[in-house]
Amino acid sequence: MIVGARGRGAQMNRAAAATGDVLLFLHADCSLEEGALLAAERCLARRGVVAGCFHMTVPVPKLVYRLSDWCATACVRLTVLVYGDPGLSSSAGGSSASAAFPCYG
Repeated sequence: MIVGARGRGAQMNRAAAATGDVLLFLHADCSLEEGALLAAERCLARRGVVAGCFHMTVPVPKLVYRLSDWCATACVRLTVLVYGDPGLSSSAGGSSASAAFPCYG
C-alpha cells in the first residue's frame, strides 16, 4: 500500500511510480474477492493486454444495488473508462511516467 498526498490524481501518480510487475488501483472502501489478484495476473500475462478491471458488486441484497452494479459494468464496457470502484490493474509497463493522471483540487 502506498500513501500519498490528498487528491485522486496525486495518489494515482504516486502509485504509478511504484515498482513491481503489476499495479492495482482500488478505492480504499472497496475490496477484492478471493482469487482476484491471480485472475488479474493471468489476464495481464496475455499477449497484447496491458490493463483490465473487475466487475463491481455492492454486497447488499437490494434491487437498487444490482442496478448500480449493472450500470458500472455497462459504463466500463461502453466507454472503456475504468475507475477505482471495480479496481484497475495494469502491467507496470502499461503505466507510463509521461502519461500522468490529472490532479484536481
